[in-house]
Amino acid sequence: QQETLQESTYIQNIDQSVTQNGVTVTLTDSVQDQGFLYAFFEVKTDDNISMTDNTSFEEMTHFKIDGKEVYADDDNRFGSLSTGVSQDNLLNYDQDSAHSKYFTAGISYDSDYDLSNKTVEITLKNLTEEGDYDKTVITDGTWDFKWTLGAVKPPITLEVNRKCDFGGYEITVKKMEVTPLLWSLYLDYD
Repeated sequence: QQETLQESTYIQNIDQSVTQNGVTVTLTDSVQDQGFLYAFFEVKTDDNISMTDNTSFEEMTHFKIDGKEVYADDDNRFGSLSTGVSQDNLLNYDQDSAHSKYFTAGISYDSDYDLSNKTVEITLKNLTEEGDYDKTVITDGTWDFKWTLGAVKPPITLEVNRKCDFGGYEITVKKMEVTPLLWSLYLDYD
């Protein structure tokens, strides 16, 4: 692991900004690996638009990979997947204010699919405030982003083939797959 995550394109600095109706959304970075992609956004608002911990976007109107909708109904889409957008509580949570918040949009998918060198498009729609029973649009708008991912290397496979103690149970660990961001154990047990 002699490369940085930027050099190996697991993390890309993007810095695309779109401003609409007093709200500037900046796609700052994306992070990808086998089976997932995260896009990190900074949202800044004019003085007359305040955000709280309940501020979000009404929806992601589209999330496309190479021009193809992730939410497509046909059978020719990703395997199992989930997507969503929410306030980020990992990277910059301590820097939030009423006029500056950080959000994460993510997709997790069948890891047999390879996102290397694919073009990603995300559209965020309408900044909202979520109440107990409803959502109120506080600012109309659509914020469109498009970028091309780098290549992600396949995981390194380590043959283990030995018995290990898992909470008092002896289980054979057949192999381990490792990337800079993930690891998977392959176990053999009854």
